[in-house]
Amino acid sequence: MDPSGVASFKDYQQFITERTATLEPRHGLRFAVWCLRRYREAFGATDDFWDGLTSGDRAGLETIIAELEQAAVHGGISLERTRELERTLEALGPAEGAEYEDDYVELDPHAVAVLEMVSAALAWSRSHDPAELNAISEAWINALDFEQTDDDYSLETMFTFLDLRRELERQTAFLTATR
Repeated sequence: MDPSGVASFKDYQQFITERTATLEPRHGLRFAVWCLRRYREAFGATDDFWDGLTSGDRAGLETIIAELEQAAVHGGISLERTRELERTLEALGPAEGAEYEDDYVELDPHAVAVLEMVSAALAWSRSHDPAELNAISEAWINALDFEQTDDDYSLETMFTFLDLRRELERQTAFLTATR
């Protein structure tokens, strides 16, 4: 499918699946890190972005992200190290069932997206399953989707809107350049 034929979210899912299915592992990790870095730059600048994570959690997350960035540059990460980083990531954030003074700790939706993207990048490093890369690229699309306020906007026509079309073009350009 050509990117010009992408109008709906369903079209996008088909398009991105076709593009990521044939990526070599090193190129897939580069794409994952590229999406993650750009997402954090675009949505992670607010003061309350990391509310709900301790400074130790944030430091642990930054360490994982830095390691993924280095692995993307140097060609990959070992299966054993990937599993160690996955365990570290699982330990971040409020513990399930933990009791807090306020009874509830809420993470910013963009922080949750970053945590999910990191998890998917680690899963990609372990499995090379294109679904993991798709989840990362779709996080961008979902973030832009949530910002839409136009009455004519729908999942069937979302890629006719300029900001979503531009993101599709950026992802296409990156994926084309890495082949």
